[in-house]
Amino acid sequence: MPNVLELLRDLRKPRGTQEPKSQPDDLKVIEQLTLDEFAASELTLMVKSTLLGEEIVFASDPKCILDWNGPQVVYLPYELKVLARLTPEAIKRIHALKKVVDGEIVESTH
Repeated sequence: MPNVLELLRDLRKPRGTQEPKSQPDDLKVIEQLTLDEFAASELTLMVKSTLLGEEIVFASDPKCILDWNGPQVVYLPYELKVLARLTPEAIKRIHALKKVVDGEIVESTH
């Protein structure tokens, strides 16, 4: 399985960390994790998405963002798995919708 950053190469470009806080060493750790390992890590990472043109947050678990009220859209590991299989245009449309409804991406069985 590819690591987290390889899986989402076209979706994001790492630019450091902000709130929610990840330590600088966390970025090095996150780069080596598979998506399943990231899901168990209790880490968050804010990135500047080149595709979306804005900052987004990758959170390993909903517990990591309970108090999060920033303007950035938050993506959880299961959502990233869905996005990784989509076209750039589909990702943009889903992101725009997620910003408006503050919802979660679920996989369709259809």
